[in-house]
Amino acid sequence: MKADQISGGSDTAPLRPRCSASSHREELPERPLRQWVLSLPHALRFLLATDPDALTLVLGVVSRTISRHLINKAGLTRATGGTGR
Repeated sequence: MKADQISGGSDTAPLRPRCSASSHREELPERPLRQWVLSLPHALRFLLATDPDALTLVLGVVSRTISRHLINKAGLTRATGGTGR
């Protein structure tokens, strides 16, 4: 698929999905959503960019840590939390 087919514009248009803003409002709850930012030192970024096994390990730790935080904040346990971890 060419870029203009995805974005609906010319070849120089940025890639973006074809959907209206109203479709997002129907799917997302009417409350604030938390966004997580992972900041890493440059040396570690370069390591993870070149070593897929290290990246897998680090992202596993990040995923488990965020899941544990959300489960604890909700007052649940790992068994009842349903995060897939």
